[in-house]
Amino acid sequence: MDKRRLGQLFLVLCVAVSVCGFYNVLGDDTELQAQAKRATCPNGSCGATNDAQLGRVDRNPFFSTYTFNVKGRDIPVRCARQFCFVGAYTCLPE
Repeated sequence: MDKRRLGQLFLVLCVAVSVCGFYNVLGDDTELQAQAKRATCPNGSCGATNDAQLGRVDRNPFFSTYTFNVKGRDIPVRCARQFCFVGAYTCLPE
């Protein structure tokens, strides 16, 4: 592989990573917020209705952190993709 092809491949890789990063930050996160809200009450500890109120949202290309107020206390939940920029999200309380 010559230097020109290697440079083109590197450019395409950089563009792809940038697009994935922008999508992780600017994409619609409605379903992700719902998944994070479910993570605030593991094993149904909040009862039949989970009345967690979303307070703060921090999003970056690698993970998102949602802070919910549940029964007077703040619970941060971190959601990250399986493989850095791609894959299914997993949300866990911090």
